[in-house]
Amino acid sequence: MPLYIVYMPTPLERAIQPDQYDSGDILWAKEGRSESTRTKFFWEYLESYTKLWQGKTILDIGAGTGWLLVYALESGATKAVGVEPSKSNVIQGKQDHPNIELTQTTFEDYDSQGQQFDEIVAVMSFPHIADLDTAFVKIRSLLTEDGEAIIIVPDYDYFKTPRHEYLIEIQSIDDVSYAIAVTRPSGTLSDIVRKTEVYGRAAELAGLELVEDKGMTPTENQIINAPKFATVRDKAITRLLAFKIK
Repeated sequence: MPLYIVYMPTPLERAIQPDQYDSGDILWAKEGRSESTRTKFFWEYLESYTKLWQGKTILDIGAGTGWLLVYALESGATKAVGVEPSKSNVIQGKQDHPNIELTQTTFEDYDSQGQQFDEIVAVMSFPHIADLDTAFVKIRSLLTEDGEAIIIVPDYDYFKTPRHEYLIEIQSIDDVSYAIAVTRPSGTLSDIVRKTEVYGRAAELAGLELVEDKGMTPTENQIINAPKFATVRDKAITRLLAFKIK
């Protein structure tokens, strides 16, 4: 009887796979939609920024099911475009929000047809981008001169901390970054986790400046909806990084 060996990708390999969210072991319809505790947490931190989005154009990198596109338009944005590599996320997004502009593609392959944007947002999508230097150069080219880019990324210390009985596999990359696979009830998700300085350096090379680095600790609403976060209420679990053109 032939012996079959099933190759399992490393956390780094899985993190940068465009179809990671289409694998059968991730139930993203629960976590990635507008009503989820995870999404509401991100929105609590982003909502204050959207007061400046009225009359602006928005690009959402790794838009998932398109929840932020809806909020952006409700906040007065004149146009909100999302790019998302996952086929299942795009299908779900268009079912939930039929009128959103959500395209299945990677950020690397995205062609804006010459359009620039006043605001570029990336919520937990940069942990799936291997080449930061090229990504920030592209962001710079897509931003209007007075534009802003906001990216939300994993907190370097928190993501490698044992928590909530999750199964965690860490793959070292270098002194300032690692890849991690975290298995939760909704499945296994892999990310590249980097120190803030890595993002700042890549942005600077592209002509951008890091103007804000905010640690995102669990909110009271998040703790009410997911009590497990009470144990880490004083720890930043993700970081909000804002960039402007230098």
